[in-house]
Amino acid sequence: LGYDPTKTLPPPEFEECCSSVLFLPGLEASRLYGADGKRLWEPEIDHDNSRLFLNPDGTSIEPNIYTEDIIDEALLPIAGSNIYKSFEESMYQLESEGVIDGFQSYPYDWRLDINDIVNNYTRLNFGLASLIPTLEALAQNSQTGKVTIIAHSNGGLVGKLLINELERRGKADLVDKFIMVAVPQLGTPKAITAMLHGEDLPSTLPFIMKASTARTLTENMASGYTLLPSNEYFNRVLDPVVEFDFTSPLAQIYRDRYGVAITNSSELHDFLLGAEGRAKPSSSDVISPNILNETLLDRGAANHIALDSWSAPENIEVIQIAGWGINTIRGIKYTEQRKHNCLLNCLFLDPEPLLTSDGDSTVVVPSAEANDDAETYYLNLKQFNNDNRIIVKVKHANVLEAENLLSFIGEIIQNNDLLPQYISFDKPIFDPEEDKPTLRLKIHSPVSIDIYDADGRHTGVVSAYGEDKLIEEQIPNSYYIEMGEGKYAGADILGTTTIKLVGQDFGTFTLDIEKVAGDNLIATTTFTDIPVAENSIALLEATTDENMPIMLKLDIDGDGEADSVIAPGEGLTERELIGILRGFVKTLGLPEKKEKQLLKKIEKLEKVIEKEFKNEHKKKQKTDKALSELSSVVDRFQKKGLLTLEEATELKTLIGRISGEVVE
Repeated sequence: LGYDPTKTLPPPEFEECCSSVLFLPGLEASRLYGADGKRLWEPEIDHDNSRLFLNPDGTSIEPNIYTEDIIDEALLPIAGSNIYKSFEESMYQLESEGVIDGFQSYPYDWRLDINDIVNNYTRLNFGLASLIPTLEALAQNSQTGKVTIIAHSNGGLVGKLLINELERRGKADLVDKFIMVAVPQLGTPKAITAMLHGEDLPSTLPFIMKASTARTLTENMASGYTLLPSNEYFNRVLDPVVEFDFTSPLAQIYRDRYGVAITNSSELHDFLLGAEGRAKPSSSDVISPNILNETLLDRGAANHIALDSWSAPENIEVIQIAGWGINTIRGIKYTEQRKHNCLLNCLFLDPEPLLTSDGDSTVVVPSAEANDDAETYYLNLKQFNNDNRIIVKVKHANVLEAENLLSFIGEIIQNNDLLPQYISFDKPIFDPEEDKPTLRLKIHSPVSIDIYDADGRHTGVVSAYGEDKLIEEQIPNSYYIEMGEGKYAGADILGTTTIKLVGQDFGTFTLDIEKVAGDNLIATTTFTDIPVAENSIALLEATTDENMPIMLKLDIDGDGEADSVIAPGEGLTERELIGILRGFVKTLGLPEKKEKQLLKKIEKLEKVIEKEFKNEHKKKQKTDKALSELSSVVDRFQKKGLLTLEEATELKTLIGRISGEVVE
């Protein structure tokens, strides 16, 4: 038997594997450009977000805005802005290995109604694209003659309508799988806070858009209305989406119409339209809830009639993947607060986010798992982030950066059933032995709030970005939210967690700290009416030790030395107040001689308070005299122009609080 060079072996048989992949990105995840070529989204440093504003019918005010690409790595000056970079790389890897013959992302103008994305053209720089022909072209060159659709977030809603349209045209057999990742199938409460108050937009990128701009954008943004909780949402979720302060007279107008909470779609519809009679706020008043666009609200509700009852044709396998374990807005509560540095009409209703761990930071789990006929999987984001302490945590916006999820999607494409770590058939539950408790912080005051973990990672505002703010959330499972007059932040306690507050103005702050396990409250700590000046620094440390109380070290003048160490509770002691008063004087920039004069009066008051008197009447006389002398010096300095009215008022307020503690 010899080798015959004239004979050739038959070509190897082609082994059919997998379908080509079409990817539908989420809200705010496609770049948008003006006709002049300027990138409008994601915004540049000299951006003008008003160019994205829309008409009341949902059409763009500025014509000819186009898209070109999805956001792989956000072009922002901050680390950790990858959105779809790893996902695209994983798909191109499958393509290069011959596992699939084609992969294509479909960017779209995410401001528009989902029906427009499916049925109308998408404007590109040098032409037009259409979703169904794009899918047909992928199918034509696919190994199987079919396409697997992968959809993230809002892309899943687009995907459902796309499949409906394919079925109507008799082309549903072009799709074999529909993989929904973190899709708000029934809407999600975060859309309420965004549209009424401009809160936490965008959810995709690491910056906070100016609230008034964000709210103006969303008011006529048709896509946002389909993200509001639907009628079916209320059939599956018991938690109210809106709550009202049940003691405040300011909330009476809402309680009379809706009760103390909104728990159904009819009440939510009326509240969003201001049916109780509130006035439409000015564009700059983001504390008062906006009144939304009735036409677009009804269109969004109509969309959900199709979306909530959606079922796939029999030939399409549907997979839904929900993220779990990260603090997610489940609703909004209006609570009575008092404006700082205010003399008249100081009370107002402040919107406050209500949180649950049953979500991915944007979409609550009941909405992401809403399709009863789908194969359902859960991604344990809490555990993933704690085990993989990368510089940027994975949450809703960048969930497709999670390596284990990408591996799982690859297995689904290749018709394998291997479950990677962190992904399960059953929804995770909080495990007190494995999972770390979470701090939830809220503060209403003229202070900034930053959190640092034991490794020096930071969560909070980094810098200004035009009229917006760049933020980072480096600590695993952390968050930072600004809403109304409040700032809200939180993080898992992985060791010693440091909370830093920096004064931005004269006033007082109240800090509420909750320690939760899942959604179960373990402990609360409150620091009430703590005086603060510009550049004052307050430091607190929280640990996993439940027996170690959280103490607040207040450096009122920012010189690096604590003026007072304050225990939690409803009030300050006279010693704590005197320490704060002393530090406050050092912030005023008085001439050295005048500062010493004022500090001597404070020292005299302190000695009187600490001295033991046999006669209580005599102690009261001495204390009254020391307080009076101190107030007189403040009045004299104000008359001479050494103190402003605001500074003198703050000093006398502190003196009055000391008097209230020591003089009965």
